Amino acid sequence: MSALPRPATDHPDAPSERAATAELPGLTDHIDHPSGFFALSPRSQRFQVDGLPGFIAYREQGRHLFAFGGVHAPASAREDLLRAFLAEAERRRRRVVVVQARLDQAPLLRAHGFVVNQLGASYGLSLTGLTLGGTRRVKLRNKIRRARSSGLRVVEVGQEVPWDEAAFALLAQISERWLRRKRKKELDFMIGEIG
Repeated sequence: MSALPRPATDHPDAPSERAATAELPGLTDHIDHPSGFFALSPRSQRFQVDGLPGFIAYREQGRHLFAFGGVHAPASAREDLLRAFLAEAERRRRRVVVVQARLDQAPLLRAHGFVVNQLGASYGLSLTGLTLGGTRRVKLRNKIRRARSSGLRVVEVGQEVPWDEAAFALLAQISERWLRRKRKKELDFMIGEIG
């Protein structure tokens, strides 16, 4: 098992860290997933086997290893890589949970004893023809109305706000203040990163 080193930066969510992670040689060759950026997150570890292409991105939480996006490898290497990862987890006395695996990996996961369920089916909705009307979206409409009436304004970094260090520093500051006020830790599993 090998975990690639985390690039050193001043802030864990700095844009420069994101860029450094994306430049790790050969890793992006095997990502075919809409949420593949979780696999390259500097907060994730990457399991690799010498002589096999690809990797499994994961985070350890308690007695579990959470693998993101399934097995990031050519189809011909997936089973061997998964088998090695499961053996490593067993050696470490950890249980494996795979989240957001591609549909084509479901048979592989089932063959290795995983229960496969659909998760987050609406995250990738097409906006063409999407409407907020009807009873299905009433809660969302109410939240939007409350946010607008309280003065909330949504802007896109790179459009209305420049894509630069200052913007990301401000976002990190806002996030830290909000978490402090709520007396909560950041829930960084599967929600993305600043930058």
